[in-house]
Formats: sequence, C-alpha cells, structure tokens
Amino acid sequence: MDSWKRSILDLSATGATREADTRTKPSLPSVSGMSRSSEMFALLASQEKLDQVLQSWEQVYEKEYKLLMRRKLGLLTDNASDADLFSKLFETMRETHSDFTTTFLLLQSADFSEDSNSDGIVDQMLTNCLSVEEAKKTFKPTYSKSDCAALLKVVHQFSLLNGNEAGFNPLAMYGIEVDSVLRDHQIHQDLEEFSKMSAEDRDNKCRDKWREWLTLYKSRVEEDCQKSDDPNYKEARLDLQ
Repeated sequence: MDSWKRSILDLSATGATREADTRTKPSLPSVSGMSRSSEMFALLASQEKLDQVLQSWEQVYEKEYKLLMRRKLGLLTDNASDADLFSKLFETMRETHSDFTTTFLLLQSADFSEDSNSDGIVDQMLTNCLSVEEAKKTFKPTYSKSDCAALLKVVHQFSLLNGNEAGFNPLAMYGIEVDSVLRDHQIHQDLEEFSKMSAEDRDNKCRDKWREWLTLYKSRVEEDCQKSDDPNYKEARLDLQ
C-alpha cells in the first residue's frame, strides 16, 4: 500500500479519538484572513489593512471578470442578471462537457434573428458536447473512487475539528491538492451516470441543457439590443467579440 494511503487510513481511523480528546490534536499552522497569502503579508501590514485590500481586490476582479465575459458574449450593456447568466453558462458547459474555446466560437456565430427558435444554434452546440463513448475514453481519474472517498473524509474531519480556515489543505503533507480530489470525485460521478445512459439519452440531456441556457441568452441579447440603441448592433457585437 502506498505510504500516503496508509497515512490517510490512520488519520481516518483516529479521527473520532482526536475529536473526543482535543489535547491530542496535532499542532497545525495558523491561517487567518481570506487566503494563505494574507498570512505572509501579515508581517508587513495589519489584518484590518489586509482585509481592506482583499475586499477592494475582489471588487476589481468581479468588475473585470464581468467586463471580459460581456465581451466574449457580445453584450454591449451591463445588467444585474449577468452574473447568473455567466454562472449558468459554465454550469451548462460542465454538465455537457463542452470545450471552452469552441463554445465561445460557436456563440459568436449564433444569430437569433435568423434562428428564432434556436434549433439550429442548439444543433451547433451539440457538436461540441462529448458523447457517452468519448467521455468514457477521455475521463481518466488519478484517484480511485475509494481513494477519493477516503481523502475527502479527511478533509471533512479536519474542517469539523478546525473550522473552515482560509483554504488550508490538510492533504498538502502528502503532496495532494484538494481540488484534484474533488475533480476526480466528480469524474467518478459522471462516469457512473454515463454507465446508465444511452447515446440518445445523452443527446437529449445536452440538448435540454443548451436550450435552457440559450433561452436566457437570447432574452439577454434582445434586451441588450434595445438598451444599446445601436443601428449597427450586429456588427458592434461581432467587433466586441
């Protein structure tokens, strides 16, 4: 058995003991603020100042992110619902396993004025979705399903004992990133779903997911056209993208 697996099993087995007797809990690094970066900068500035900087950085990041996404989707105006539109786009891409770059290229060529019910656009988006067989060949998790369960159990136990502190990774001592484990956990869930799904079922699911999002996108584009009041709106959208 790999050394990290043996250590993980030991941690899992003794989790209840550590929970009952906090005196035996190992000494762990103190992580404060919103990220581990703040701990390093704490030597140079007060926590209050760091919190102010991090908060302002989040605001700048969110502003630039929304600006970038509106450009990629060809939206000339701002809207309070845009964050939800962007979030659902990435969710749809994940659930249909669509390529990131190809998705935006296909959306650039989408013309709702010529395809009022979006059937043609949906068909185009389906060409970018992994089929059942392609997904089975493409997904190669690093950790087995049982390994993922054991590793995530350790992370969960650590959170219960120490609180959810600024992204500290209790698996770091084994050279393991939590995000990698979560990714493989999702892959195993997807593969299990694919094993119960026919090719037709997969196509129907992807079609429904993209039609749902494209309905939101079409409504947003129509609103954008009215708000921008640009006589050459279609050309302006393409230039922006």
